[in-house]
Amino acid sequence: MKALVCEMCGSHNLIKNNGMYVCENCGTKYTTEEAKKLLAKELTWTVDDPTVIDPNIKTDNYYQLQLKALKVGSTTLTGEFDGFKRSFKVYVEGYYIDEPVGSDGKTKTIEMTLDEKTRKINTVAYDDVDGLGLVENPNVSWGVDNGSVLTVKDGVITAKSAGTATVTGTYSTKDWGSDSTDSVKVIVTTTGGSISLGDASTQVKVGGTKKITPTVTYNGETIKDATVTWSSSDESVATVDKSTGTITGVKKGTATITAECTYN
Repeated sequence: MKALVCEMCGSHNLIKNNGMYVCENCGTKYTTEEAKKLLAKELTWTVDDPTVIDPNIKTDNYYQLQLKALKVGSTTLTGEFDGFKRSFKVYVEGYYIDEPVGSDGKTKTIEMTLDEKTRKINTVAYDDVDGLGLVENPNVSWGVDNGSVLTVKDGVITAKSAGTATVTGTYSTKDWGSDSTDSVKVIVTTTGGSISLGDASTQVKVGGTKKITPTVTYNGETIKDATVTWSSSDESVATVDKSTGTITGVKKGTATITAECTYN
């Protein structure tokens, strides 16, 4: 078993005399509490995840430790003394949004397109709910500073238009003195629109007609009320009704029919 070590001279020869621990080498006396602190200094501590609590642990005495929390999460703390080991779980209560930082290197950012429509925000919460531990579905209150770009409900973002907004989540627990809040920047971009005319080419007899029905999409959605304007590259060969897309054959030859769309 480890022996007490005198702080003054480093001697291991300490004996108990009249309720005090006395160093036989230099005569320094220690009370029982002081002797316990000497033993505590012989304790060594290791941390499984040094990103959760600082591994440089201070021992105040044989039964008190000073732990410095670094982030929300859990880790295992192991103490060793004279060949004996004991481990226990340490939980740092709190809440945060678990999303990567953006191009600025510091702001948590979610990038999505309008055609993605929805996106779940990743969150992490540790709390004293039915015992300390990870909260699987934390009850977070959500808010957004730009409702024209997106809405958020139950941690799910619904994109409305291209732009940037900041989403803030607030989590409350029974143990904390105040709410825990975190935020994430959301950038919504557009994928633009397109017109599909079906076949790449078509044939129309001289004097005959054929109507082209376009399919207009914008950000992944089909637009039914889009205004399409038609034109022909050579009206001596074929004409096209500017509003209906009906082609009329004039004479033998080739013409290119172009459709343009305006969507508001």
